[in-house]
Amino acid sequence: MATEPSPAAHQQLRADAARNRETVLAAATRAFATSDSEPSMRAIARQAGVGVATVFRHFPTREALVDAVYQDQVVRLTAGARELLANHPPAQALRLWMDLFAEWQATKHG
Repeated sequence: MATEPSPAAHQQLRADAARNRETVLAAATRAFATSDSEPSMRAIARQAGVGVATVFRHFPTREALVDAVYQDQVVRLTAGARELLANHPPAQALRLWMDLFAEWQATKHG
């Protein structure tokens, strides 16, 4: 069973490979959030402007890509919480973060 490389492994990627990975993640995030059906790996590659082999090089299975998108979103929500808390009083930061979380949750299709 193929697994997603650790975050430390992503830091070791060449600059162009890291850029491609981030581009694929962003395209997959948009595709999963906006598509009425499950977008194909080929469609995600096309939206990212890379070849399908590039997608599979970084994410050997669809499940690995879905997992990476989810992990990326959780990391962004966590970072967003820290940033909000650094810039707003705790009660306001919590409320703003809850709005972000609600927006994130609204993009999920089951």
